[in-house]
Amino acid sequence: MNAMLIDPDSVLLGLDERQKDVATTFGAPLAVLAGAGTGKTRAITHRIAYGVAVGEYLAPKVLAVTFTNKAAAELRGRLQQLGLPRVAARTFHSAALAQARFFWPQVYDAQLPQVRADRAALVEEGLARLGVKRDGALVQELDQEISWAKVNNVSPQDYAELAPKAGRDTTLDPDLMGKAYARYEQVKNGLGVIDFEDIELCCCALLAENPQVADEVRGTYRHLLVDEYQDVNPLQRTLLRLWLGAEPDITVVGDPAQTIHSFAGATSRYLEDFTDEFPSGQVLRLTDNYRSTPEIIAFANRVAKNNGVKALALRAKAAPGDEPRIISAPDELGEARAVAAWLDSLRPLPWSDMAVLYRTHAQAESFLAALKEKDIPCQLGVDRPTGTPAVTLTTLHASKGLEWEAVAVAGVSEGSIPYPTAQGQAQLEEEARLLYVGITRARSHLLLSWAERRNQRSARREVSRFLRGL
Repeated sequence: MNAMLIDPDSVLLGLDERQKDVATTFGAPLAVLAGAGTGKTRAITHRIAYGVAVGEYLAPKVLAVTFTNKAAAELRGRLQQLGLPRVAARTFHSAALAQARFFWPQVYDAQLPQVRADRAALVEEGLARLGVKRDGALVQELDQEISWAKVNNVSPQDYAELAPKAGRDTTLDPDLMGKAYARYEQVKNGLGVIDFEDIELCCCALLAENPQVADEVRGTYRHLLVDEYQDVNPLQRTLLRLWLGAEPDITVVGDPAQTIHSFAGATSRYLEDFTDEFPSGQVLRLTDNYRSTPEIIAFANRVAKNNGVKALALRAKAAPGDEPRIISAPDELGEARAVAAWLDSLRPLPWSDMAVLYRTHAQAESFLAALKEKDIPCQLGVDRPTGTPAVTLTTLHASKGLEWEAVAVAGVSEGSIPYPTAQGQAQLEEEARLLYVGITRARSHLLLSWAERRNQRSARREVSRFLRGL
C-alpha cells in the first residue's frame, strides 16, 4: 500500500481515547507513559501511520528504535500491515552499526573494525595477563562490568574510583577489576577488533567529531521514536541526542515500573525527567490494561503500591477471572510439584500458554523434574520451537515483553526475591519491579509460590517481604 493512500480515520479505528491521543498529538516532543498491557506498540505504530497519513511524518525519514531484534521485527511487521514497509525499525545497535559502517571509511579511509560478538576468550586472556586465576563466573562478571563501564563512559583508569560510588559489588576489588578491564582493552586492540558496546561508541564519535556526518544522519532521519525508553543507558541517551537536530522531533514510550536492567546501566530517569530535558514536551499516559483480568491487575496494583514501585494505576478492561493464589510448600521439590499440579489443573489450556518464572536459572532443576513426573512438556527459555507445545521455564528478566494465559511466579521467598546481593533501597526497588513485571505477564491465571526450605536439612525461609501485608 502506498503511504499516500493511507486513510487517517481508518488508522484510528479500534484505538481507545488515550491511544488516539498518542496517535494524533504532534508539534512537540512527546513522552508516553505506558503501563503493562496497555497497547503501547499498537499506539506507537498507529502514531507513525497517522503521522504519515496527515503529512506530519515522511515515511522514509522515520526511525523507530528499540532494544531487541524481536521487538524491532514486531514493529516492522505491524508497520507493514499498516501500509508502511519503508519505515526503518531497528535496534539501537543495528542502527548504530549501519551508520558506523557507512561513514567510517569516509572519515578514516578504512573499513570499520570487525565486531567481536563473543568476547569471553578476550576477557579470559585479559585476566591471564594480569595473573588472576580465572573461572567461568569471574569471566562473566568481568564481561558485565566492562559493559556497564562502557555504557556509563567509565574508563579502565577511572573504574576503581567510580564503580564503588555506583554501587558495583564485585568479586575482585575495584582496583584489580579496573586493571583487568584495561588488560582486556589491550587484548582487543591488539587484535584490531571492537566489541558490542564499541559499536555505539564509534557511532557517537563519528557524529560528535564530524558535523557533516551528523548533518547527513539528521537529514536522513528527522522523526525519531524510541520504544522501552526506561531501558535507555547513558551511552544510548548520548547517541539519541546526537541523532536529534536543533528542533528535536522525538517520541518516547516506556514504563518506569518495568525498569529491571539497572545493573547493566539502564535508567528510567530520562523517561521520568523528559520535560526537564525537553521543556516544550508533552506527557501522555496509557493506563487501560487489555491483557489481564481485573483480579490480576488489582493484585499487581497492590504489589506496586505496597513496595514503592512507581507504577501507573492500571485499569483492567478484560473479563473477570480467578483470584491470584499464593502457596507455600515444605521444600523446593514440593513447591515444584505443587506448581506442576496447578498447571495440570488448567487443562485443556494449551501447554504453550503456560509459563513458570523464577529469579535465576539455578531454580529450573526442580521444576524440570516435577513437570517430567507428570508428563508435562516443557522448554527452557523463551524461544519456542515451532510446533512444540510446551510450558515455558524462564527467568523473570527474560519474561519482559511477553505474556501467557497462565503464569506461576516461583521462589517468592527471602533470599530469592529479593536476591541476596540486593542491598540498599535502589536495588531492593529494582527487585520489587522485577516481581511486578512477572505478575503482569499473566492474562487469566496467576500463582505465586515459595518453599519454606530448600530441602529438609536447610535453614528455614520466610515469604518475600514483597508479598507481606497483601
